Amino acid sequence: MSTSLQPHSSGAAHESEIRSLSDQAGATDVEVRTLFVSEFARLKMGAKVSSYLTVLTTSSVRGMLRLKAARLAAAADGTPAQPAARF
Repeated sequence: MSTSLQPHSSGAAHESEIRSLSDQAGATDVEVRTLFVSEFARLKMGAKVSSYLTVLTTSSVRGMLRLKAARLAAAADGTPAQPAARF
């Protein structure tokens, strides 16, 4: 999948963040990339300063993955969902 996230940024930097998030969360690259691309586009629409978009996107996607992991763990053991430990 070839998606230009930011015209003047290196796609390699985004790929590095995506791989890192994938490794930390134990999620697939495709799942993380999908979340990253959609969140980046959402944040970019209202961004006044584009230099922080990658950092904000990474943080947001990390939170989404953490919440998903908590929900899956809660469903597995029948307890209420609590956010998983930070990675």
